[in-house]
Amino acid sequence: MHDLVSLVTEGGHVLVLFFDSDTPEQRLVTRVWEKIAPFPEGGRGYTRLLLLDELRAAEDHGDGWLTHTRTGGVALASSKDAAKAWFNHLHFKNMPALVGDPEIQAEVAAFVDDFQVTCDPRHHRPPSP
Repeated sequence: MHDLVSLVTEGGHVLVLFFDSDTPEQRLVTRVWEKIAPFPEGGRGYTRLLLLDELRAAEDHGDGWLTHTRTGGVALASSKDAAKAWFNHLHFKNMPALVGDPEIQAEVAAFVDDFQVTCDPRHHRPPSP
């Protein structure tokens, strides 16, 4: 980490963007994928947590300052079916073992129902990183 931080000029910045593996949406996706492909120690947030630990250690050593910000967001879908299709295509990569599992599809449908926007029933807003 010292080698990376040493490349930053005086007053410079390093910007690192990670998806947020701790959102309800990503926790669902992680649970589903871990049925067939377990993630390394620490789960899907492993690399983010490893990087933050190293950057904190660099800061403790006097190599710059760390600012960590978590920013939430939403994803819009035109219908419940579109939201479920988005999960199956984007998150599950249309993998038959995932999209063909009735328990997984029921969990996705329940998730989509839980995050439906009440002010506009045409859109469903799963929390997104």
